[in-house]
Amino acid sequence: MLPNFIIPGAMKSGTTALRIYLAQHPDVFMASKEIHFFDREENFEKGIEWYEKFFNDWNGERAIGEKTPEYLYDEKVPERIYNVLPNVKLIFVLRNPVDRAYSHYWHNVRNGQEMMSFEEALEKEEERIKNPKWKKIYSYKDRGKYILQIKRYAKFFSKSNMLFILAEDLKGDRENILRKILESFGVDPNFEFRDLKEKHVGGIPRSIFLARLAGNKYIKKYRILRDFIKRINTRKGKVPPMKEETREKLQEYFEEYNKELEKFTRLNLEKWRK
Repeated sequence: MLPNFIIPGAMKSGTTALRIYLAQHPDVFMASKEIHFFDREENFEKGIEWYEKFFNDWNGERAIGEKTPEYLYDEKVPERIYNVLPNVKLIFVLRNPVDRAYSHYWHNVRNGQEMMSFEEALEKEEERIKNPKWKKIYSYKDRGKYILQIKRYAKFFSKSNMLFILAEDLKGDRENILRKILESFGVDPNFEFRDLKEKHVGGIPRSIFLARLAGNKYIKKYRILRDFIKRINTRKGKVPPMKEETREKLQEYFEEYNKELEKFTRLNLEKWRK
């Protein structure tokens, strides 16, 4: 069995919460983890039979899906998905690219992958992402050019295959957004979802050295040790607010991309401009 819908992104936009909500529905089957079939060569080379194994627990549900947020940003993915699943439904969850970039930055700080200030990282981004090894890690601004990524999908899929939702609406108007998604699946849209307990993954690392240690590829093999280091190295508290000057610069940077995105998706993005 193969999926008939995919949530391809965006990263740091609430796709995990959406997966958990949808998995509650009795007529929706969700793969329990990010599969990374279409974006990682080592997985794609394993073939369709390997991919199908993630859906072995399917029990007749009408909607079958997976979410892997890297699918939106990776240039080769749309064609690969089309060649395997030409009729698949695509659900894009889009977050204010300014907030997404800052969330992405702090994600990297916690994982020991970022030593620069946010402003310095933005300044160095263009140079950093020229290196394919670092492109996915340090693409704070580049990932927020949603329209460019969606247009890559539009080369292969019609708009009727695409559903666009805002991360802000998923958080603030969850009931209606979930109903809209369920209606697009053709399953009961009146299902009552349980509230999710907010999983706080924030906090600020006490030591950059320990954060880098937890992110080391050898340490990551030992999950208990990695989680222990992260736990003792995280102090409670919210990340500092973005500098207003930086926010204004980013809003200006994304404005033309957002205007084009509005036109293509017919989403109202006024809340991103506030």
